[in-house]
Amino acid sequence: GFLLRDELVLLVMSVSNGVYKADPTLLKPSIKICNIIVNHAMNNFTEVDKTHQTIRRPELIKFCINSLYIRGFLDAWRGHSSQVLLDDNELWKDNSFPASNLSITSDIQNNHNIGLPPNDFIIWL
Repeated sequence: GFLLRDELVLLVMSVSNGVYKADPTLLKPSIKICNIIVNHAMNNFTEVDKTHQTIRRPELIKFCINSLYIRGFLDAWRGHSSQVLLDDNELWKDNSFPASNLSITSDIQNNHNIGLPPNDFIIWL
């Protein structure tokens, strides 16, 4: 399935309004901000529709994962329900671990040069 641009605007507005009603500390974005969010999603994450007028579910998930503010909003609302958005190449994720993006890394040569622990520090299962 896919969403049209207007449907995505309604989705963003509906979710943010519902969350705001449930928890007023999580402020809802203005319509202008909603449009900026949707334009960012449509212009940067649509891969199939070259006109950037529709977005598919996998593209929407990638947008939510890779957009810091969206992911932060979803994480704040989700709390500790252990539900996370997984990209196609991910099997699991722990967003509450401060180094979540670095907590499991591939075997990179000279990884100590970029601040990762040495290879013998990690036990791969």
